[in-house]
Amino acid sequence: MQVSLDQHCAYNVFGRVSLPKLQPNRALRLADESKLVVTLKRIPPVASFEHADEARYQLFVKTLWQGIYANCTGYTVLLVPSYFDFVRLKAYFKAKNAQVAFISEYTDKKECQRQRTLYEMKDYPVLMITERALVF
Repeated sequence: MQVSLDQHCAYNVFGRVSLPKLQPNRALRLADESKLVVTLKRIPPVASFEHADEARYQLFVKTLWQGIYANCTGYTVLLVPSYFDFVRLKAYFKAKNAQVAFISEYTDKKECQRQRTLYEMKDYPVLMITERALVF
């Protein structure tokens, strides 16, 4: 899911966003007022549940990443629900020498602040964070 507001972008590719307190009509009205653009991508059909992780990864790597990294001049946040997907994407970004700040539930407080500062100062245009890191 892509949500962009002027130069701000947020993506949730590896999971679904749950907004329990927002009613659908209210969410649409808020999106219209803020001029948000919401785009959903469907994962291609897979033979079994076991292949779903690989299908999500391939969809992200082959179709979404170049557009995210090259076209978004502002802030980009990748919210990853699974730590396993986080580790896999982190290895992919390191192999591509992409400037991405990483925060997971296992990152210590000092490193979290350093990564967040790099992201906020636009030294790194992309912040990848796990859902559990938001809780812990």
